[in-house]
Amino acid sequence: MSDASIDPVWIAKIVREVIERVKQNQMETDGQTACPLSGVISVATVKEAAADGKKELRVATKAIVTPAARDEAKLLGITITRSAKNETKRTEKTNQTPSEMAVTDNETPERAAAISQQLARRGIRASATVEVVLSDAPSKEVYRICSAGRRAATVSSIATVDRIEKELAPQVWVLDMNALNFVAAVNVAARILK
Repeated sequence: MSDASIDPVWIAKIVREVIERVKQNQMETDGQTACPLSGVISVATVKEAAADGKKELRVATKAIVTPAARDEAKLLGITITRSAKNETKRTEKTNQTPSEMAVTDNETPERAAAISQQLARRGIRASATVEVVLSDAPSKEVYRICSAGRRAATVSSIATVDRIEKELAPQVWVLDMNALNFVAAVNVAARILK
């Protein structure tokens, strides 16, 4: 990756958002030191938990778990789970119950909630006839859905939505989150649900 392809404005925006999320998370915990963990969960946090003999790391809903920390946790056999208490707060803030969300995600529910929030801001709600699912393993998800007797298709770009709709008319659209970034996933979901 060359320096010319890195947008400093975009990087600065991401850094500001991360710092704001950490600050919000620290305010929500009101200085409590008990579980769940909040803030940024790094490799050091995971290694510390492993050294203490822990097999599960409970983190706050808004805690930021780095990809390296997730990898390290897998390697060390530590499960990272989100706190149910904070999950209730998230649902109250978005004013959406999981059944009202336009998008679902079995792997990372927070990702689905964030995309559903963006869709709600555009005035797009859940559909009674079509379901949108986010997945890091889209083929496995499509297989599972089709095994249950429903039509499903994987989407990895907005350009293929119309063609797939005409050819297959899926009941469940599985968005390939390995190929789509957050903004692209929101746009694809919006196209599907309109």
